Amino acid sequence: MFDRKKTGAIIIGFSIALFVAIIFESLAFQQVNVLVHTGCNLPEGICPANNPLPYESFVPLTINTLLLFFGLYLLFAGDEKPIRAKPAPSGLGTEEKRVYKMVSDNGAMLQSEIIEKTGISKVKMTRILDKLEAKQVIERQRRGMTNLVKIKTD
Repeated sequence: MFDRKKTGAIIIGFSIALFVAIIFESLAFQQVNVLVHTGCNLPEGICPANNPLPYESFVPLTINTLLLFFGLYLLFAGDEKPIRAKPAPSGLGTEEKRVYKMVSDNGAMLQSEIIEKTGISKVKMTRILDKLEAKQVIERQRRGMTNLVKIKTD
């Protein structure tokens, strides 16, 4: 796993160095245009010697700006905190603990998913979830033909 803040700082540093290089390249390009177009008969708005920033610099500057914003995002975005499963409350049976741990690890699950992953019958799963709900450990919300099972928060 990489360190987001360190990576963001590196990208920002690279972006600033690239910005300076683009500006110096643009200034050099402008000086060449002035030398080449001395005595140019082109109108004021068309002659490249009269443009303060060459058109060729807009695309690299735009890409560099996006790179800078990406680096800033990495540097200042909040760290993701992993969801940690709560330990199973005391007084739960073996299968109740198993179901509780599975739901706790996933945050929330459909009752049909729990049945599929545990191999417990629908009737038995309903009884287990009824017990867990009676102990105020989980809560069920109706979702179509199944229930969404979540760990109950205070």
